[in-house]
Amino acid sequence: MVYDSSKLAKHYLASRPFLFDIAALTPLDLLQLKFGTQPMIRTVYPNFWRVINLIHILLILAHWFGCFYFLLSEAEGFQGDWAYPHRPGDYATLTRKYLGSLYWSTLTLTTIGDLPTPETNAE
Repeated sequence: MVYDSSKLAKHYLASRPFLFDIAALTPLDLLQLKFGTQPMIRTVYPNFWRVINLIHILLILAHWFGCFYFLLSEAEGFQGDWAYPHRPGDYATLTRKYLGSLYWSTLTLTTIGDLPTPETNAE
């Protein structure tokens, strides 16, 4: 492990990720000064980008709610009607837990599923 900050800084400044970081931090508005007001991506179909943005936001929210549902289930000890069922074997993999939590959180939020009456504050 290198703990000398000057050595770390010199190595970072000479590395390729530094160039990518600089390019990512450069405001694209400065390019308009050189090339004029020609947008890099012309939005011929603006509604298409709006729909893509909406889908992206909904997927992020579904992910967060699934993670939150799993955390609540873990806090409740995976017991009760509202908690994600903790099953051993093939269902104990992280993928199965994530997909199960995502599924049940979506059912709960959209009230599609047949939900029991909440009995605790967490529920």
